[in-house]
Amino acid sequence: MVTCLWFPAFAAGQMPAGSQLDRLKAELARAIDGWAKLAQQMVDQVFSFAELGVPEVETSAYLTGILERNGFAPCPPINL
Repeated sequence: MVTCLWFPAFAAGQMPAGSQLDRLKAELARAIDGWAKLAQQMVDQVFSFAELGVPEVETSAYLTGILERNGFAPCPPINL
């Protein structure tokens, strides 16, 4: 992801020079815009579940599925 490429430079206090910074900003903006359709689909889907309060079972399963398909591992359940 684009963020991974430039974030370490900012964290170390090193800012890219003028045109390089502009190029990185444009690249990041394109990457974010590329996710717009998926983000809108996710919002529409979550809204369609119309779950009230806790527990949001369908919403949780839907979003967890998206995360898992994108390489995230599920956490073990928390017993309170």
